[in-house]
This record gives sequence, structure tokens and C-alpha cells, in this order.
Amino acid sequence: MQDFDAAIMRLRATVDATPEDHSDRATRLDSLGSHLGRRYERTGDLHDLVAAISYTEAAVGASPEGHPDSTASLWKLGVHLWNRYKRAGNFQDLEAAINHTEAAMKGIPDDQDRTILLHNLGTQLCSRFEKTRDWQDLEAAAINHAKAAVKAASEDHPHRPGTLNGLGYCFRCRYE
Repeated sequence: MQDFDAAIMRLRATVDATPEDHSDRATRLDSLGSHLGRRYERTGDLHDLVAAISYTEAAVGASPEGHPDSTASLWKLGVHLWNRYKRAGNFQDLEAAINHTEAAMKGIPDDQDRTILLHNLGTQLCSRFEKTRDWQDLEAAAINHAKAAVKAASEDHPHRPGTLNGLGYCFRCRYE
């Protein structure tokens, strides 16, 4: 863990030393946000998650519109906000996570990464259904995205079990 902490300190120093108009600023902000998000997943320290959200939001703001890095940052921001929703239960975080995940979906090609985004979006929409009981979230969105994630995941895709689990979760919500 000490090596990971040292890497985060170096990334912070690099971001601090990077001028606002530097072409690599968005990438460096995104990298720092990702590292902080991973450390949050290991330690559960909410300060790391809040910082991950802040740096990743800055990366989204610093990325040129339509740039591939912008899509990745939107995706990661959706994950960070989703994690904070699961931790703190703030419905606004869930709404923002869904919005960022949907925005990332528009910029990602049909490949293995799209499978993960479909899964994330289906799960997020299912969670929103649990709060709002809006059947459109469950039927038209969550289940359709979960089915698309399963369909997009090849038999040997590393996330296939997760996509199947996500679809099962959506069906369980509908059943209950």
C-alpha cells in the first residue's frame, strides 16, 4: 500500500505542476482520479472517493469534446458517483451516475468496454427503480440494457458472470 500511496503523491505533484492549458492535463487528472478511486475501493476512505470525483470531474472539464479520453473520464465519473450513492444513499449521486454513464455510452464503440457500460447502466437504472418505482426504468431501460450487456459479452468475456448477475438482479426487482 505504501507504493500505491507514493504513486498518488507523485500524481498529485504532477497534476499540480501541469499548466491549465497543457494538452496532457485531462489525462493526468483522470489518472489521479482513477488511483484515488481504486484506493477508496481498498480502504473505504470516503475522502478518497470525494477526491476521485473531484479530479475526474476536472478531467471531464479539461477534455476536448468528443475526445476518446473524455468518454473514459465520463465512464469513471459515473462509477465514482455510483460508489458514493451506494455508500451515502444520495439520490442526486445516482442520477448523476446515470447521466454520466449514458453520456459515456454515446462515445464508446461496440466492444468489450460497451458490455461493462451496459451492465453498469442497467444496474444503476434498477437501483433508481427501487427508489422511484418508475416501471419505465425497470422494463424499458434496466432490463433492456442488462440483456444487451449479456448479449454483447462473449462466453469467455471476463465480465460475463457479472452481466448475467445484473440481468438476474433486474428480473428479481421486477418479480418483487
